[in-house]
Amino acid sequence: MAKKAKKTTAKRVRGPAYNLPEPNDDLAAYGWHMNRLRYPAETEDKKDLWPGRSIFSVPEAEEFRREYGIDVNFVCPAYLQFILDRSPDMQTAVAEVSAKKYDEQSLKNLREAVAKSIAKVLVPHMKKCLEDVTDYIAGYYASKMAYIERYGAADADAED
Repeated sequence: MAKKAKKTTAKRVRGPAYNLPEPNDDLAAYGWHMNRLRYPAETEDKKDLWPGRSIFSVPEAEEFRREYGIDVNFVCPAYLQFILDRSPDMQTAVAEVSAKKYDEQSLKNLREAVAKSIAKVLVPHMKKCLEDVTDYIAGYYASKMAYIERYGAADADAED
């Protein structure tokens, strides 16, 4: 007597056509936010880069970390994502990479669109935003200097 093949209702789950390597392979689980992007293990240099470190972190010396903390970013990931999500060049490149099934040339075009959007949209927007707050930044430095002149240390907790 021949065995009957059992039917299964479970469908085979396939992953996306393109996914970032670990540790960024599960971004969907946390929400698609650039602030979750981390360096993979193969980029480790035993000094400034380590697996899991934010790709937006500024490589810094130990003295820098003591002064400013370990999580100093050269750009706010949410701000970058806000700008790039609204860039027409990015929207076109993302549609192209999807239509071409993530082939190497379309991924190269997407990388170029990122660079172009940063130069054409992000940098001018950032410059404008910074120019709008120069009075406050200058006031910060003037106030800091006045504090140092009065109390002798920039750190309120520093010993006299």
